[in-house]
Amino acid sequence: MKMSSDRVLLKLDESEADHRGMILTDAGVVHRAPKVWSGVVRAVGPGKRIPGTDDRYPMQVEPGDRVQCEEDCGTEISIPGYGAHLMIREKFIQFIY
Repeated sequence: MKMSSDRVLLKLDESEADHRGMILTDAGVVHRAPKVWSGVVRAVGPGKRIPGTDDRYPMQVEPGDRVQCEEDCGTEISIPGYGAHLMIREKFIQFIY
């Protein structure tokens, strides 16, 4: 799969794909727990174009990197036969390990 601009495709960890958390407070108020996705980078775009030139900003991640990002950082997609994936922009990646 080929990505455009500064887009990154993550293969979500199996345990991450189905988990949704809730927090119940003492007052009985339900809050949605903050969710952090983790996974492996599968595809990376060429980078965002530098204004006024044909050059691009270099991407900081590459296929195979393990990363984390917040839940609302991108679009969750399902690729038949490959499981759950998340398509995000590179700037939303919080942690590379």
